Amino acid sequence: MTNKQVVVRVDKTGDLIVGDLVHNKAHLWIEGGLVDGKPNADLRKWSAAVAELPALAGDKPDAKVYGGRGAFVAVGDAVREEERYLARADQLVKSYVKELGPRQNELDDPRTAGAHYQAIEQRFVTDFPDYRLPYMIGYSVYGLIGSMPK
Repeated sequence: MTNKQVVVRVDKTGDLIVGDLVHNKAHLWIEGGLVDGKPNADLRKWSAAVAELPALAGDKPDAKVYGGRGAFVAVGDAVREEERYLARADQLVKSYVKELGPRQNELDDPRTAGAHYQAIEQRFVTDFPDYRLPYMIGYSVYGLIGSMPK
């Protein structure tokens, strides 16, 4: 996800075309946007952006979200699931990093980081067994890890 998102609203239906802001039953690319050439993953801001979607759909109760990946779903359902996913993603990654303790520097070493990214990916697969595209986590989690306070 980038730091800025474009959402297109279809006025007649209230449907929202949101790109990678929302995926439905598919793992997110959690690298974050690039700021000064470095990944900047801010899941709180991402969740806040997702929380704005119902207001954008307006008074259209049947409005759907057309996200970057996955099926098209009702706005309220998409928002609830995405917020749940983002909150759990934050917990999964923070707990993994904490468990490493003094070995956290391995996440910065290209020789050892890949194994850790795959282990985190597996935790996502365990927590979200019905989600597609788990490789999205393994390839992008470095951005979230790099955005965490040291």
